[in-house]
Amino acid sequence: MENYAQTKKVERIIVSCLLALVAVVIVAVYSFIALGKVRSQNARYDELIAQLKAEQVALEDNIDYVSSPEYLEEQAINNLGMIKDGEKIYIYK
Repeated sequence: MENYAQTKKVERIIVSCLLALVAVVIVAVYSFIALGKVRSQNARYDELIAQLKAEQVALEDNIDYVSSPEYLEEQAINNLGMIKDGEKIYIYK
């Protein structure tokens, strides 16, 4: 009888350990899946950051061009009909 009780106690310990091991494995698998999703999302964000940096460079270049004297002169001539000093306008009908 005492041997039977001791055997049952060992069985309960083994079952408890196996359940704990299964729980640890489930948590580990879930963690690996979550980590994969985070890495994938991180890669997408890295791509987006690269695209936005390229767009920022293009916009900064455009700002430099738009604020240049050449662009302002071009706009004054084409859109406002202005002329430079010393230029003459010839109108043909």
